Amino acid sequence: MKDREFSFQGLDFKTELKLALVLIIPGLCTMLGVLFGGELLFPKIHFLKSVAFASVMTIGICMITLKQLSRLVKEKNWTINIKDDHFHITFRNLNYQFQASEIKMIKNIGNVGLRYLTIKTADQTI
Repeated sequence: MKDREFSFQGLDFKTELKLALVLIIPGLCTMLGVLFGGELLFPKIHFLKSVAFASVMTIGICMITLKQLSRLVKEKNWTINIKDDHFHITFRNLNYQFQASEIKMIKNIGNVGLRYLTIKTADQTI
């Protein structure tokens, strides 16, 4: 069988979780700041309009912040080498080796811009 090598950029679940947890404080500050500022500047506006505007602003600012934070992560290259029936996956200082017969599930969700790839064997989930 032909040797194949696939390489792509992405983050693992733990790194994504850490980035999301970092966003909690700026998100709360943005939400509360927009609500408080809206109440001070426009006291007669309906409360639900303020909440909707604050929600949209918070999501927008968190998405921009998350994009900038993910650019700061240096090591995000995944390499998958397939040789005969053996898989060798490298990410940062992690190495996974297993045979194709050990794979219980491969889940590929997303599109070109956003993709979640999960490979599950008997012992580990990658």
